[in-house]
Amino acid sequence: MVSSERSASGVVSVFLRKTNRKKSQHSGIHVFGFDIVILHQARIEQFGGSLAVKVVDKRKRPLNEVSISQQNKRFASFSKEAHEKIKQLIVKHQMILSNAKLDAYVRTYDEALLGWDGYRRLAAVEARLVREYQIAQRRIEITKLINNQIQIGVFNLDKDITQQPVLDEDEFQENSDGIVVDE
Repeated sequence: MVSSERSASGVVSVFLRKTNRKKSQHSGIHVFGFDIVILHQARIEQFGGSLAVKVVDKRKRPLNEVSISQQNKRFASFSKEAHEKIKQLIVKHQMILSNAKLDAYVRTYDEALLGWDGYRRLAAVEARLVREYQIAQRRIEITKLINNQIQIGVFNLDKDITQQPVLDEDEFQENSDGIVVDE
């Protein structure tokens, strides 16, 4: 088996060396019809999205060959990077949880038809309860989302019978309810 992670031409040259044709030269792109580097980059973009792929610095010496102070510096920089990434994930997760919690409050009050005044008084005494203005703000956001997703139109049903258009028999068959809507 012949393989190369660098390029298609590398695969061809390894194959030619194994078959005792060391002086022959062929382009891997012409032989296989594709370039491994470009395919690898496309694969990373497809599966990883826009994740930044860090290139390993080959000038860095292995960890066991550097001094203890250099090891400590590397560990410190690694921990700072890890801390920042984890911190971003925690903030994102907390936003999702807080929105879900506020959604639950809004749904509870809407379904149970509870009064907001009692909740305001209770929230003023109990510090752990979510403040009413936060729930009201989330309720407004939910209403805007619903209004964007569901278009609601207004039409007049109280028109005089003489102003309504006359329906043919065919149209009346399709509209069995007898409801006329102006377009």
